[in-house]
Parts: sequence; C-alpha cells; structure tokens
Amino acid sequence: MIDKFFKLSNIKKTKIYYSFNHGWRYSSNSRPFKIKSFWDPRKRLGVCADWFVGPRLESGWISAHDLFRKISKETN
Repeated sequence: MIDKFFKLSNIKKTKIYYSFNHGWRYSSNSRPFKIKSFWDPRKRLGVCADWFVGPRLESGWISAHDLFRKISKETN
C-alpha cells in the first residue's frame, strides 16, 4: 500500500527517520459506562461519544446508533 501511495502521488520515496502514531486516548475509559448513550426526553438533549462504549474504532458509531434508537423510539 505504501508503494502504491508513492507511485500515485509522484513523491520520491526516501528513508523514514522518524515515525509517530497518535492514538485517540480520550476514547478509552477505565470503567465502561453501563449505557451506550444518554438521552433526556424532558430536555430533548442527548449525548453520544466513543468513550461511552470503549476504545474501538466502531465505538462512536455504536453510541450514535444507540442514541438514534432512543430518540426514534420517543418521537414515533
């Protein structure tokens, strides 16, 4: 994949001297919540985020989908 990138971008491939991988540390929580999202029907206010569920890539989507179901259930 790296070779394909350099071929498509016409960038000269050189030796890599430094590499840094940034992880999204705020998605991790030491104790996962018992809920996937929060919905207050009286205030019509909802909160969803990856840190509700955990550190995996799909955690944000799972939380958002859970909030969507809570809102949809209330409005239908």
